Parts: sequence; structure tokens; C-alpha cells
Amino acid sequence: MNQQPLPQAPNESREAYIARISATAETQWAGNRRRTFDSSVRGVLRGVVVWFFRHWLLLANLYYALLLIFAFVGPWLNSIGLTDAGNFFFASYGIICDQVPTHSYYPYGFQLCLCQRCLAIYTAMLLGGLYYAWARRDGRTYRPLPLRWMMLCALPLVIDGLTQLFGLRHSDVLLRTLTGGLFGFAAIATIYPWFDAIKRRLWRVLGVHDASPAVDMSASHQYN
Repeated sequence: MNQQPLPQAPNESREAYIARISATAETQWAGNRRRTFDSSVRGVLRGVVVWFFRHWLLLANLYYALLLIFAFVGPWLNSIGLTDAGNFFFASYGIICDQVPTHSYYPYGFQLCLCQRCLAIYTAMLLGGLYYAWARRDGRTYRPLPLRWMMLCALPLVIDGLTQLFGLRHSDVLLRTLTGGLFGFAAIATIYPWFDAIKRRLWRVLGVHDASPAVDMSASHQYN
């Protein structure tokens, strides 16, 4: 709808009247541009959020798969003489792993980018994520593993790590693998159902229709 032109005020000169309506028109134009821009930004952000939450499980599983694959790429590159690239991969993994030489595997004759415990953790998280994806497609729903149970599953890892850190005892490959794997599975069983529940609530807020099974927080199913 076109707005009626502003009336000229009494005793207002022609020049002042033109300047006033010009300023008003410019303000209205700027306001319309700002509203259009804000609407576009909100639309883009909404699209990004919807896309991310629609594919979050695929992205998480892909992340852990690539994390494990590239952990072996580092020593392989070193084995074929590309030491600069291999050392780059190894140094990059130092952000997420302590890389203790005596607690690591040596494929291709060079140290793996992940220690034995971290390798078990991320492998368990990948396997747990793949199982969770399969369970969702099969129509199953799960409650999150209670936080106290996750902490209990993390306790063997903490005890094993701290006792060997302070020289009280020596761990071995089997213990590092079992404690890391147990914690990895527990983390997935705790976090992923909650993340799915957050997605469902977000869908209701944004008015997004999703045909995937809902995570029923009161359902009787649990991870076996």
C-alpha cells in the first residue's frame, strides 16, 4: 500500500518541506532494506540450523571415521618418505591425544597418531554412532544413558590413567582398550539421544516437519 505524502506544515518553506519528506523517504527506504536484510539473514541461519540438525548424525559418524582413517595416514606417509606431511598429521592429533610412545601402536613402522586408549575411545564412538543410526532407521527409540552411569563407565578409565600417571602401577594394552572403549560407548549412549531430543524440540519451535522417529525421553528402551 502506498503511503500518503506528508502534508506541508504551516509556515514551512518549500525547501524545508522537500528536505523533510526526502529525509522521511530515505529513513523508510533504509528501514525496508534493513528489514529485508534481517529477514534474509534469519532465513539463511534457519536453513543452516535445519540442515545441520537434519544431518548431525551423519556428520558425527563421518567425523569419527575420518579421524580414525587419518590417524593411520600419518605413519603411512612417513613410511613412504613423505615425512613432512606425516609429521604434520601426527602433530595435529596432539591436540586431542597425549600420544605417549609406549602406549601406542606402530603401523608401517611409525607411531600411530592416536594412542591405544584414544584409538579405543574414538573407535567405540564410531561404532556406537553407526549402531545408533541403524537403530533409528529401524524405528527404535532410546532414553539417554543417565549421567551417573556415564560417570561410572568413565571411572575405570580415570583410575587406570591416573594410577599409571603417578607411577603406582603399569597399565597394558588390554586395559587401555577396554577402559577407552567403555567410555566411548557410554558417551554415545548419553549424548546422542539428548541431541536427538533437542532436535525434535527445535523442530517444534521452527515448525519443521521431520518424518524420522522421535526420541521418547520416557520410553522404556535402553541400550543393552
